[in-house]
Amino acid sequence: MSQDELRSGVYNNQMLKNIVKVALLQGIWYILVKFGTSHNELILWIGVILLAWINFFLCSIKLSKKTYLALLIFFSLNGFIHDGALMKLNILSFESSHVPLWMNSLWILFLCYFDLFSYLKEKLLLCIIFALIGAPFTYWSGTQLASVEVHSLSAFILFVGVYWAFFFPVALRLYYKNWNKG
Repeated sequence: MSQDELRSGVYNNQMLKNIVKVALLQGIWYILVKFGTSHNELILWIGVILLAWINFFLCSIKLSKKTYLALLIFFSLNGFIHDGALMKLNILSFESSHVPLWMNSLWILFLCYFDLFSYLKEKLLLCIIFALIGAPFTYWSGTQLASVEVHSLSAFILFVGVYWAFFFPVALRLYYKNWNKG
């Protein structure tokens, strides 16, 4: 077998693993959004934290356990801050008077995708554009499936887009700054 054939096989194997990973994570995203309010939120939240740790070990994440834990906390806190601000500003409301744990689970789940974003780590402008467009679209898609009410679509798009335009590059920087230090 030639070097090119060997490299091609490794590339195709990794691509297949990435496709399966994204499909599984998207399936979990759908389940959390669609059924999060009808099940025990604490169990779902703990389940997603366990999933993030399974991701850490199965996908050979090249971070230390301490760094990965710090990132889990960072993502979770940002979720509570972001979604709490949307509620406080009366842009978005949930059935409950607080940010639901199933919603915060989505922030933790997002961390599981980060090993797939290496192509963005040195492309700040692309990262910002991706966040400005992708985050409001993803959030809005979720509101169509869940018991979430958007009170002002324009304020919603603006807030989510701007927040994520800052959060996403910072999170990527923190993630890849510590890459290979695991």
